[in-house]
Amino acid sequence: MRVGMRSYSRLVLNNVENVYMPVPGKGGVTLKVEDMFVNLKLENFTRNTPTVSDTALLTLGNRIQVIGDPGSGKSTLIKKLLIDSCRQAIERPRSSKLAVRIELKNLRFDEAGEDLGEQFIGKVRAVVAQQIGQEANEAVDLFLRCSEDAGLLVLLDGLDEVASQEYPTMTKAIESLSSRLARLSEKNIVVLTMRVQFYQQVYRDLTSSFPVVLHIQRFTSNDIFKFLSSWFRGQSDAGVHVNKVFGELSDKPSLRDLCTNPLILSMYVVNFQRASSIDLPDTRTSFYSDVSSEFLIMRRARQWSLRSARVARIEQREGIFGSIALENLSDITQPANQLSWSTATQIVKAELNLDTDVAAEENLLSLSSETGLITPERDMETFRFIHLTICEYFAALEAIRGREDGWDNLIHLHGSFQRDPSTASRLIEVLPFACALARRDQRRVALVNVAALGDNELLGRCLLETQAYDHWTWERYRDRERAHLVTTPVHSWDERWFSRLHLYQVVVADASDVLGVDESSSLDSVFDQLISNNRERLLLLFRSYAEHNAPSALRLSRAYGMDLLAEAPDIIVDACDEPPFLELVVDHAQQEPDRQRIHRWAAVLTEAILRSRTASERLAKAQITDAWSTEFDTSRTADSAWPMNRVVHPNARNSLLVGAVSIATSDLALSTPPTLHLLTALHSLPNPNRQSSQISRRVLPLLLVSGILLSAGAWETFNDPASRLGIVLSLLGFPPYVYAFMLFAARMRMWRLYGAVVNRGRPQVKTRRSRAKSVEIPPLTDLDAGDKIFLWFANRKFIPAMRAYGMVAAGVRTDRSQDAN
Repeated sequence: MRVGMRSYSRLVLNNVENVYMPVPGKGGVTLKVEDMFVNLKLENFTRNTPTVSDTALLTLGNRIQVIGDPGSGKSTLIKKLLIDSCRQAIERPRSSKLAVRIELKNLRFDEAGEDLGEQFIGKVRAVVAQQIGQEANEAVDLFLRCSEDAGLLVLLDGLDEVASQEYPTMTKAIESLSSRLARLSEKNIVVLTMRVQFYQQVYRDLTSSFPVVLHIQRFTSNDIFKFLSSWFRGQSDAGVHVNKVFGELSDKPSLRDLCTNPLILSMYVVNFQRASSIDLPDTRTSFYSDVSSEFLIMRRARQWSLRSARVARIEQREGIFGSIALENLSDITQPANQLSWSTATQIVKAELNLDTDVAAEENLLSLSSETGLITPERDMETFRFIHLTICEYFAALEAIRGREDGWDNLIHLHGSFQRDPSTASRLIEVLPFACALARRDQRRVALVNVAALGDNELLGRCLLETQAYDHWTWERYRDRERAHLVTTPVHSWDERWFSRLHLYQVVVADASDVLGVDESSSLDSVFDQLISNNRERLLLLFRSYAEHNAPSALRLSRAYGMDLLAEAPDIIVDACDEPPFLELVVDHAQQEPDRQRIHRWAAVLTEAILRSRTASERLAKAQITDAWSTEFDTSRTADSAWPMNRVVHPNARNSLLVGAVSIATSDLALSTPPTLHLLTALHSLPNPNRQSSQISRRVLPLLLVSGILLSAGAWETFNDPASRLGIVLSLLGFPPYVYAFMLFAARMRMWRLYGAVVNRGRPQVKTRRSRAKSVEIPPLTDLDAGDKIFLWFANRKFIPAMRAYGMVAAGVRTDRSQDAN
């Protein structure tokens, strides 16, 4: 029976190993890739476009290396590429590539046998045969048909997981496979993944064969929120759980930075759920302990499926990393987390009882590639832990469990570091970790030592890590910190003061949970004294809270009767970049019944749309309610309304984005606050729909000339057929201002006009009546010749609305429009 692409793709998608990803750690779970995947951003080492999305990865070349930190999503990305390719093959089997995923750690080659490339192709065929469950001949037939027609997509995962003795043969086999596939068809694509630490050691070996190198970037705050939303989707009180986890990460910035790694974020959520389900208090220290165990031993042991991975005991590796970290942070002549290679080799040599420095360096490199916790900076000179808090955790671990007098030395060092402001905070995170890692009897002594230092902020951090609220130092911290906060004059409310207020709130809330005693009255009395019926003070506090904890910020405004929409619309706009706050804003706006307040909400949301990509994407998915729909229908008949529903994707035509912009631009009588700069500018511009319908014959040639000038520089820059086809199509009926407006409507952000015109060669409009789709546009870098030409025309008002398009496309801020003129 001849196996087709559709059958093969369905079988691949039915294989659990291809579509699920495990989350390690205690109480680990398995998640479906498609449900959890958050689009990744990759830094392109080899081209002018510095950052690309994973959706554009396969357009960058046919031999691609993807590198990243451990847990950054390399294997998950490989599975997502496989899934997407198979779904495409089910829809369009004739034009789709045959996708094959191979874990390199499972392959073995005989260098003395037949050609390595032929061996590798045989193993690819074997994987295809295993997927379809058919005889080898059927797999060969499918392989040959695809490799010479639409092409193959060979996904090679985990070069860093290959045993060191197998690595030379493996690289030869990969290069030979690449050459053979190139001879079969130029459409064959190979993607290879490895850890960035391993890549830095072997990058010279595959540069010629795999010239495109992409580095996976860490999650942003928006990515973290999307990930959490996907994780809890479908659960009861999903929004509550999302806001709680995101709020906890916001409360602990160092932990939030660490959780920009997808694997660590997954482990944190599992840890959070486990602790919540059995009602156990949880701390940052216990989580770091899980993370270090996972990276030091467990993950590689699972990858190799060998008990030999545990030969180097976890205590031994903790001793090595701990000694390196403590030596670094104890020496103020060394920058924090910039570790000396020569010092580290001597530590490894002593810990492992090695005879030579060469052997120590080899072991240190092996630890780097196996654990991924350290990464080289300058070859054989300096390296670093993947995050400063990892360095601080290991330093604390070594001081408490590896040194007899480690705690006393830490306290002494911290005291000596206070003499110089530049070193005063060097151990500010190490001491709380050390307190939490100490034995119970040591912990009480440690808290007394910290209290004796007279640093109440440090004492609060230590209490938060130890959760020792039954110790007398808790009441001392609570009372003294409250007195400090309420007696500080308003003119001294600086960043440090707000940080201490936020820490106080977190510690009080944690104490309430652990002790089972309501401590909220203590917090309420602090706020009562701080605000003292002063609206300016309330606004200051709200601004600070909106950046850290959106639910608390809104509760604060309601508790003290503040109407944010009327009193502080600019605060709402600024905070809309924070996903949790934006969710609450959307919910409040959708439930608003009052007509006048709907118009105010429309103005604020339009300003947020213009400023924030996060806001524009979220509001494009939010549906308008009945009350909004009535105002929306009325606004569309106004001469001044911008016709958003005509240019956005059909799915967004009844969205809050379209409704807000239409209402806000139609109501010129609305008293727009002066802080809403971009909306104020839009009110001064003509309706683009009216203008475009009244183009005179004298102006039309000018538009064509502007299109020619705009595209002239692109012809040589983009010399591939698709790009030039895009330029030609843009001149045959789609003048630049149309693209600019579609870009403006689809993204509502200051994206690059040049990318909108040719979109790297593919126009997004096929006919005059088709609508703009939401496409990925590269962010603005520098203005090129095309942008400057367009601005020249826009500023001379050859259609007044072009001025707005030019400003949006070129990234000129409206509040600086006078300078732009």
